[in-house]
Order: sequence, then C-alpha cells, then structure tokens
Amino acid sequence: EADRCIIYLADMKNRVFTVGLSFVWWPDRDDEFVKGLSEKGVENPVDLDGHAKFRQRFQYAFDKWFEGEILQCTHLDELPDDAEGVKEVYRKYGIKSFLSLPVSVGGHVVSTLVIANARSHRAWTSDLVNRLRLFGEVFANALARKQSDEELRDAFSEIRKLKERIEAD
Repeated sequence: EADRCIIYLADMKNRVFTVGLSFVWWPDRDDEFVKGLSEKGVENPVDLDGHAKFRQRFQYAFDKWFEGEILQCTHLDELPDDAEGVKEVYRKYGIKSFLSLPVSVGGHVVSTLVIANARSHRAWTSDLVNRLRLFGEVFANALARKQSDEELRDAFSEIRKLKERIEAD
C-alpha cells in the first residue's frame, strides 16, 4: 500500500546518503505529478544527492540514519523542529506519512529504505516495521555480496594482467 519507495545508499566518507534512478519507485499514475514538480523547480527525484541544498535539508535524517535510528511519522508535523528541512522536501512531493529504516551490513549502515504515502496518512505498526527491516537487510546483504564479488573479480583480473605482463617481460 505504499505510494513511494526510495533506497538511499550510504556514503560513509562524506556522511551523506545518495539516491539513483534505479533506487526510486512511484506508481506510474504519478509520472505527470513528478514531472510537474520538476518543471516547477523542485529537485529532480532521481538526483537529490547532487544538490547541496537538499543535503542541508536532509542532514537531520542523515544523522539519525547513520546512528541506525528509524524515522517514522503518520503526519509530518510529528517530526521535531530541527527536521524542518525534511518536512519541507516531503511536503513538496506531497508525502503525508513515511517510514525510514536504516539497513546495516556487518554492523555498518549501508543504506536506508524509505517507504512513503502521498495519498493518505498511515500508521506504521511494529510488525510492519520489523518485516520491512528484514526485507531491507536481505536486500542490502545481496547488494553487498554483489559488490564484493565485483571487487574480487576486478582484483583477479588485475592479477591476471600483471602475471601476463611479467611473463611477457
């Protein structure tokens, strides 16, 4: 019953979260709505990390996520005053309720799964939060395993090239 879903990837070096096109979902019926927001100068939903202003607005959430804290609200007004930037961005996108779950792999936060509703307000039950956290962890572990496999494959390729160069010399 979610209207939006975003997976933010952690950038530990810069202490921010980034998002790319392949990690954003909204229903097809909202394509015109999202396109209209972009035409009005609202940040492009697939390039939010490229904007210093967005980073400043979302610093409250970034800090909480790096601490592994879940952020959730049925109404945006439930968020504290120091989360005004988050409220501002979500209001622009018509978000009424959201749940954000930091996801860890090996004890380090690697991403945050954000589920949001724009059509109605929604309460997030503890059972749903636990199920979504489990989903996020499975997904994050799969991404981490894929990244590890790619790094290993690249390392073997480099070793093979060096071996061939040594043999040629």
